[in-house]
Amino acid sequence: MVTKQAQRVFITGSTGCIGKQLANHLLAKRFSVYGLQRKPADANSASVIDHKYVAIGNILDNDALCTALSDIRPTQIYHLAGAIDKDIQEGLINYETNILGTIRLLNAVRTVGITPQILIVSSSAVYGAASRQPIAETSELLPLTHYAVSKVAQEMVALQYHLTYQLPIVRVRNFNVVGPGLAPSLLCSDLARQIALAEKTGERSIHIGNILPRRDYTDVRDIVRAYELLMQEGKPGEVYNVCSMKAHSVQECLETLLTKARVPVSVIIDKSRYRAAEIEIQVGDSTKLSKLTDWKPEISFTQSLEDLLNSWRDKLQGDNE
Repeated sequence: MVTKQAQRVFITGSTGCIGKQLANHLLAKRFSVYGLQRKPADANSASVIDHKYVAIGNILDNDALCTALSDIRPTQIYHLAGAIDKDIQEGLINYETNILGTIRLLNAVRTVGITPQILIVSSSAVYGAASRQPIAETSELLPLTHYAVSKVAQEMVALQYHLTYQLPIVRVRNFNVVGPGLAPSLLCSDLARQIALAEKTGERSIHIGNILPRRDYTDVRDIVRAYELLMQEGKPGEVYNVCSMKAHSVQECLETLLTKARVPVSVIIDKSRYRAAEIEIQVGDSTKLSKLTDWKPEISFTQSLEDLLNSWRDKLQGDNE
């Protein structure tokens, strides 16, 4: 039996919100955890992984990937590195990072001659405005953005490398993520940041776009538990939804956060924040994952939002120090 200490885990995108939570989760379980990040750590991108176990390099740099994989020789790879470029005209960063980055990583695995278990993270964006809810893994793929198209292509690349080269790859499709440490580009995190900033500065209004869309939110800490279980039990070549199977509106997110605010805050509806191709509702079906692993979300939406708001309070307080 391979011990956790003998499992050498390599995380691409290790300084992102999910990457940090995954590293924390696995380190607490005494896995040997290594990471890949583009630049040496700074205040904004510091990894929770000891710097001795962090490789510096771009996911598009074949030599850097081969060197890292040759040195580490991981038994597990969590491929989280990716890009969400909102350029509606071209979205080139999406295609370069999400597709070519995945190809470079999998080619490096083959070049180095290792056969680690590989988990590749995709997105519910691949489903687009699905006509039937909740959305199962067998639903038609209807990507509406360059980002979504790039994630469809990334998945097909992963499947091709499994079928052609027998790489043991499992794909996961995250629905919306919530919880502490979330990037400010994501809606719930942007609202929490604005409220924390209002508490700090006295600016008593926040801006929001369309409050009607409903989404399936899962706490990042529940998500990384699902990742570990799928790394252990997922069937190579298969794809699994990671989601709560519950819908929450943007308005519900806003109202929940406002009840946690320490000062009165007014809300300004900003039409410039509306999305051109908005999806009214998207709820996932995680039955396949739950039947395989007995996984289910443990952290409530309300608790996730409170922890997210507190993480922004801590960050803004730290920025003054």
